[in-house]
Amino acid sequence: MTIQQLIDKTMGKGKYGGNESNKFSLPVEAQNAVDVLWVKCGEGHMGPDYPFGPKGSNWIAKLSRNEMAMRWYDNTILLLKRKAQ
Repeated sequence: MTIQQLIDKTMGKGKYGGNESNKFSLPVEAQNAVDVLWVKCGEGHMGPDYPFGPKGSNWIAKLSRNEMAMRWYDNTILLLKRKAQ
């Protein structure tokens, strides 16, 4: 799945529309295929699940070797970067 397909399926419904390419300005081409992980937290919440994902799960997408994106609340995407040690 491309990052654009993932976002269109799970975010930005209604007021944000779905026609703008890479509307979250992620550091990846919107039409690139990405690896997507659906994750759950044993206790508490790991971001939103309802209504656009598997119940109790949220996605993390691998954008590159050093960057991942994670869907968060209020149509926000967290950009996670590997930190050099």
